[in-house]
Amino acid sequence: MIKKSKGINKNFFKTVLEMFFLFLFFFIFPLLIIFSLYYIISLFFNNLIVDTNLTIGLISIPVFVCVYCIYKKFYGFNSAIHNSRMDEFSYFNCLIVFMCIISIMLLITKSIDLKSAKSLLLSSIGSALLAGISEEIFFRGIIISYLKKIFKEKLKGDFYIIFISSILFTLLHFLNLSYTHIIIANLLQQVFAAFCFGIFLGSIYLINRHLRICILIHFLWDLFVSLLKPIVFNKMMRITIILLFILFEVFIAIFGYLKLCNNMKRE
Repeated sequence: MIKKSKGINKNFFKTVLEMFFLFLFFFIFPLLIIFSLYYIISLFFNNLIVDTNLTIGLISIPVFVCVYCIYKKFYGFNSAIHNSRMDEFSYFNCLIVFMCIISIMLLITKSIDLKSAKSLLLSSIGSALLAGISEEIFFRGIIISYLKKIFKEKLKGDFYIIFISSILFTLLHFLNLSYTHIIIANLLQQVFAAFCFGIFLGSIYLINRHLRICILIHFLWDLFVSLLKPIVFNKMMRITIILLFILFEVFIAIFGYLKLCNNMKRE
C-alpha cells in the first residue's frame, strides 16, 4: 500500500510539473513573443497601428497557431473526430451571442458618437481575439489533449479531463486580482462564469474535436461582454445581467456535459 501511495504521489507531482512547463512554454512564452512583436511594430510602424488591442489580437493568431502546430508535432496526440460537423447547440450558441452583439452595437451607436463606437468595437475585437485564441488553444487544444493521455477511460476519464481543465481555466482568471480597481463581487462572478464556461467548452471540444468551434464561441462571448460594459450604467441592471449570465453559464455547462455523456454512451 505504501509503495502504491508513493507511486501515485510521484505520478501526481510529475503531472503537475509537466503541466506547469506546458503553461510556461505554450502559454506564457507565446504571450511574451506577442507583446515583444507588438513593441517592435509600434517602434517602426507606429502609423499602421489603428488600435493597440486589435493589433495584439491579430498578432496572436499566427503565434498561437504555430504554438499548437509545435505541440502537435513534438507531443503528438490522437485528434480523431467524434463528430465531423459542428453540432446544433454550438450553432445556436453562436447565433444567440451574435444577435446580442448586433443589438448592443445598435444601442452603443445611439448612446455614444460613431468614432467612440468604432474605437470600442476595434478594441473589443482585439481583446476577444487574444483571449479566444490563446486560451482555447492552450486549455482545450493542449491541456485537454495532454490529460487525454493520462485519463484513458471514456466516461469517467472525460469527467476528470473537463473538471481539471476547467479548474485551471478558472485559476487563470484570478489574475484579474492584479487590477487595483477590481470589485470582489465581479471577480467571483467572472471566476464562477469561467468555471462553467470551461465545462461547456471542454465538453464541446471532446464531442466535436474542432478547436475552431471553441475559439469562435469564446471570441463571440468575450466580444459580447466587452461591448456590454459601456451601456450598463444602472447598478440594479448590472446585478440583473450578472445573475442572468450566471444562470445561462450554469445551463450551458450542464447541457454541454450531458451532451458529452450521451455521446460517450452511444459509442
